[in-house]
Amino acid sequence: MKKTRHVFKNNAEIPIPKEAYTNRNGGEVRVYLDPDVPRRQSRTMVIGKMASATTMYPNANFRMRYPDLWEEHYGEKGPRHYVRFGAYLAALSAGTETGLYGVLQGALPISPTP
Repeated sequence: MKKTRHVFKNNAEIPIPKEAYTNRNGGEVRVYLDPDVPRRQSRTMVIGKMASATTMYPNANFRMRYPDLWEEHYGEKGPRHYVRFGAYLAALSAGTETGLYGVLQGALPISPTP
């Protein structure tokens, strides 16, 4: 069973990026992810669904991969990537305070790499 991806059809159609290619049978708009590999061996990512020969409805992959184009066409910034350390720092702090962190380091056969 093929996994479906959410397409933002309630947004306006946008031009298909130049480096993208279209699958006319399924109407998917894809980009190649490995520029140094021959196309038949390259991984691809679906970035939307064709609306016409030159326009498309984008999906969440388009929003992540092309935040500048998303902002240009829809007037809002695409999502930014954040690194969250909250849960890790809380667990590390609790482990250090209770002495569990030292016990785990002694019990696990993991040696630090230089």
